[in-house]
This record gives sequence, structure tokens and C-alpha cells, in this order.
Amino acid sequence: MENCDRVIVDRRQFIKLSAYSGASLAIGIQLPGCSSKNDNELSVGAWLAIKSDGSVVFNLSKAELGQNIKTSLAMLVAEELDVNLSQITVKLAQFDEAYGSMSTAGSASIRELWQPIRKSAAIARNLLLQAGAAGLSLKVSQCDTQDGYVVEKDAQNKVSYGSLVSIAATLDIPEKIELKSNREFSVLGKEQASLDLADKVRGGVEYGIDKQIDGLKYAAIKQAPFGAKLKSIQLNVNDEKLKVVKLKKAVAVVADNYWSAQRAIDRASVEWSESKYQGESDGSIRQKYRELLDNPGKSFFSQGEKAAAGQQIISDFEIASQAHVAMEPMNCTVDLNDEGCDIWVSTQNPAGVHAAAKAILETGISKWFNKIASFLGAEDSIRVHPMMVGGAFGRRLQSDFVEQAVIIAASIEGAVKLIWSREEDIQHDFYRPFTAHRLICDYSESGEVVNWQHRVVGPSKGRSAGGASNFPYKHKFLSVEYHLEKTGVPVGSWRGIGNSHNAFIMESVVDQIANAVGQDPIAYRLANLPQDSRAYGVLNRAVSEAKKVAGEQSYLGVALHQGFGSYCAQVAELQKKNETIKLVRVTCVVDCGIAVNPLAIREQIEGGVIFGLSACLGAEINVRNGIVQQSNFHDYPIPTMHDAPIIDVHIVDSEEKPGGIGEVGVPPIAPALANAIFQATGKRFTRLPFESSPF
Repeated sequence: MENCDRVIVDRRQFIKLSAYSGASLAIGIQLPGCSSKNDNELSVGAWLAIKSDGSVVFNLSKAELGQNIKTSLAMLVAEELDVNLSQITVKLAQFDEAYGSMSTAGSASIRELWQPIRKSAAIARNLLLQAGAAGLSLKVSQCDTQDGYVVEKDAQNKVSYGSLVSIAATLDIPEKIELKSNREFSVLGKEQASLDLADKVRGGVEYGIDKQIDGLKYAAIKQAPFGAKLKSIQLNVNDEKLKVVKLKKAVAVVADNYWSAQRAIDRASVEWSESKYQGESDGSIRQKYRELLDNPGKSFFSQGEKAAAGQQIISDFEIASQAHVAMEPMNCTVDLNDEGCDIWVSTQNPAGVHAAAKAILETGISKWFNKIASFLGAEDSIRVHPMMVGGAFGRRLQSDFVEQAVIIAASIEGAVKLIWSREEDIQHDFYRPFTAHRLICDYSESGEVVNWQHRVVGPSKGRSAGGASNFPYKHKFLSVEYHLEKTGVPVGSWRGIGNSHNAFIMESVVDQIANAVGQDPIAYRLANLPQDSRAYGVLNRAVSEAKKVAGEQSYLGVALHQGFGSYCAQVAELQKKNETIKLVRVTCVVDCGIAVNPLAIREQIEGGVIFGLSACLGAEINVRNGIVQQSNFHDYPIPTMHDAPIIDVHIVDSEEKPGGIGEVGVPPIAPALANAIFQATGKRFTRLPFESSPF
């Protein structure tokens, strides 16, 4: 548990941490002594600058995907710097190695930056406090900070941060840096709406797809089936302004506007080579995977010693491929100009974008020239400008669409915006992988788990088996084995990653054991969790909260999962009328450590539940001969407002260090719903999406 007392960090620790996190001591903070190159601001590290007018600029090095990280990280600054959030301007940081990892994935943003950003703000506050005390002719101990001012304790005298920046920039970093204790928090732990909520409502937020620059052309694209290449294209639209750009596995049409380009590519006659995955389909993959389940795999995780037990359950599961279907389809704007290459893109991975563009643009002698220029300190000629993101869920960790946009821009020697149609977006995703599972559980007559053995077959080790070892219940032996069997279907990280489906398997089998030994599934779970554990705490409270509001004719299904540094339990409530069942409520309890912004946490859990429901209720990707059979929302349905249940979210008051939250709401919903359906109908589902509609 993180100590509630003040965290004290010496200068050496801060410098080490800054180097590890990628922070640099920017102008205004040099060692030893300081000589600011800019009298109008005090900059600490790569993230933070205090201006002479008292405003604070926070450079956001993570992607804003709708998870409200823009606001939550700004709250860290406000807390330690002692300023109002209204004084902080948040800017999306251009790609720079000074920030360290700019990747936004694995619910890691708060966990990675919890200490570094707070320490940068605490350093700035300390320097301003010293400068303010000197300006007020007082000792530092006689002063405090409040709302962007250095104030004299128990008096009316105060001086603004803005008036102190030039002096503060000349001071040395203090030997000891104190962070506030949890008890001193006045900003963190309070609900805070998105800082740009009003702009979003008015349509004033600029996403990647909105970017406009002078002389911009538009490109639409059609891509080959998996494993095929472009052979030929014939345009069937008479327009001399159109330009065709051929890629190895795709073809693009460039026009003055997007709709002209899309119409032309839609009407074009395109011939592809035969796919090297001809004959591969869901059926052939399924058969191959099921055969592999009969054989031991490589060890992914092992704990304890195998022991004898009297009872055994063997359950097989299948997880279908899932698309991401972000509301903002893949797009990228590239401008090749005299100063190099500028890229504006909605991305989770700016470093990957930079690397992809560099690999295309730096060839032959230019590669060596740029290496020499970089060594001499010349500015990078490839500039990545991350944009606001209209949904990602792991899809925008890839840079395939960026590579296409750069190639197209190089072909026309100018500026272009590539926009994928919804059909391209669904049919050329990096999908949650198709996987097959066998769970073998040996247990005692009383239901105690003795040997828990999970065998996984899939095309990606981590994305298939990840999270399968997060089994919270008492056991003697736990093993996870895997068979790595690649297919022609591209795979990537899908919200929750391996946890999103392995929670379904684990919690379904736990439910089966409880029923096999004649115990109530809820009581069984609680009896097999340590009562002082965080897992027990969230499950016990979730059941309690659900029962408070459940109707008389309700059926409850429960599920628990731990991952990304957090714990989440969910209870699905079904109501049955005339043999028809309906999901009416999902009660969620989450323990994510210190709750930086409870409002954002609730929103993320709500969104995770809805996202997870899409994987239960009919949406799946089918592939035949390298071609995805689904193309739009008519055959890849996602939940609508009409489908959404009431979602109650309760947050555990905790002093543990912050855990992740973006992925956490997804894993428990599938097993909670499946277990509730079993309670109501006696039907057990072992596939995602469910084998048939339960409603």
C-alpha cells in the first residue's frame, strides 16, 4: 500500500526518474544554478511551463481517446502546483523522445505518469515558493501556495506565480522534493468533467479527420484481400483531376475532395492476385485449433505443484475475432514540404508513426544524411502531430494507414489526407484474435480448486493467453499453456487484450464448479477468496449493491477479474417475463487504487461494459479466402442506446497506488451475463459471441 505520508524525493532520484520517464530539464531548470533563456516562463521537464501571466501550459504526452486522460493528468499538475484547473492549458505534445513512452495502451497512462508529473509540478511549486518568499522578504517557512499565488501564512500578502517565473528560473532544484500526502489532496479524488466538454458539445474539438491545411488533396483507398497483391486497376470515372497511386497491397485515388476520391475507387475495376490464404476460413482455423487442444502446449505460466483430486471438469471455449470499429475511421494527413514531413494523425503510438514514416522516406543517401544531421543536433525533419482521437480501443497502435498516407503524399509530392471508408475500416483491421481454449479443473468434493490448467491456441501469445494467469481464487496448482498457430488474419490489441476473453473462461468454469458441488455461485466465490483481499472486497460489495436494487423476479450472474493493477466485480441482473429475458442492470464495483478522477473512472467502466457487450451479442468477424465477410454496421452490429442496461458504478475508497481503468470494465461483463443467463434458463454459453441470442 502506498504510504499516506508525504513522498520525499531527493534531486538525484528526480533526475534518475526524469531520465527513465523521458522527462528532460528544460529551459529554466539547469544544474547547477539556472540561467533562463526565456524570462517569460518557468519550464520544468518536458511537460510543464508557467508563463509570466500566471497561466500554466501542460504538454500532454498521451493520447486523448475519450478516456479523459487530458483532464486527469492536468489534475495531477493542479494538485501539486496549487493552481486551479482553469489556469491550465493542455496542449497535445508533438512527438519528442524527451517524453519517453508516448504510447497510450494497457491502461498505463496514470500508472506511468503518477509520479513524474506530480514531481515536475512539485519542483515548480518549490521554486516559486522560494522566489515568492524572497519577494515578500519572508522565510520560506512563513509562506505557502494557493490558487497560483505565494501567500504569507495568516496574512493577506501574496504574490502571483506569473510575477515570479523569471526569478524562479534562476534557482537550483531543491535537494528534497515533497509530494502531497493523500490526506492533503484537494483536487485529486474529486469529480471533474472533461476540460474541453463545452468545445466537444459545440463541435469545436479538432480530431485527426478534421485537419485542414492549404493545398490539401484527399485520398480514398481499396485494399487487397489478406495475402493478395494488386494486379491492375481501371478507373470507370471520367475526371482528369483524379490521380491513381498504386501500392503493393492496395490502390488509392487522389482527388480535390474526399467524396470524389471515394466514388472513383468504389466504381473502379480492381484485380488482385490470388490470396496465399485461399481456402482458409473460420471453419478450417477452428478445426486446426481444436486438434491442437488435444496436445500439451508451451508453458506460459506455472505456479505450485500438481496434486491429486477427486473431481474434474473439462470445458472447451471458442472466442471469435472482433473488430475495433472506432467511430472515427482510420485517417492520416501528411504534408511533404521544404522543411521535411509533417504528419497529423489520431494515434495511440506517435513513436510508431514516426518510425513508419522514417522507414519510407529515409532511403539511400538521405538515410545517412539524416543520421549525420541528427548527430549534429539538427531538428528532426519528420514531425508527428498527435490529434484528438475519435475512438481507438487498441487499433491505433498500428501505423499501416500512416504508411499508406506517406507513400501517397510522396507520389503526388504534396499534402494529402487519407480517409478509410467504414468498409475498409472493418475489413482491414488488426482484430482481436480467434482463439480456442480448454480448461481442465481438478477439485475436491467440497469444491476447492486443486489443479487449474488452461490451454490456449491462438495466433499471438500475449493477446491469446494474456490475463489467463490472473486467477484470484484459492488453488494449489495453476498452469497456462499455449500453442502459437498463426493464420492469415491480422491481429492486434483489442480493449482488454487477453483479459477480455480469458475472464469469460475463468469465471464461467468457476460458476460450473459451484453448480457441480451444489453451492450458490456467489457464496462459493466469496468462500474461496481471502477475506482481506481486494478481490473479496469488490465482489462482496458488488453483490451487496446489486441485491439492494434487484427486482423480485431477477436472476443475478457474477464475475470478478483483476488486471492492469485494478480489481473489478460485476453483477448482471436479468428479468424474465413470459419466457423472455432482458438485461436490465449491471452493478460494477472497481478498486483502482487512488481514484484520480471518479467521474472519468465511472465513464470508463460504463463504456467498458457496453464495449464488452458487443462481443457477447452477435458481432464477430468471419474470414473466407482472405476476405472479411462483414463490411458495415448492418452485419457487424454494436449495442445501441435501446440495448444498454442501467449501469451502476461504485468506486472503492483506496489508498493503494493508482491502477489502470480503461480496459478494466470489459473483461467481467461477458461471464457475468453468461452466468446470469444460466441462472435464468439453465443454458451455459462457451463461446463469444454467444452461440445464440439469449434475448
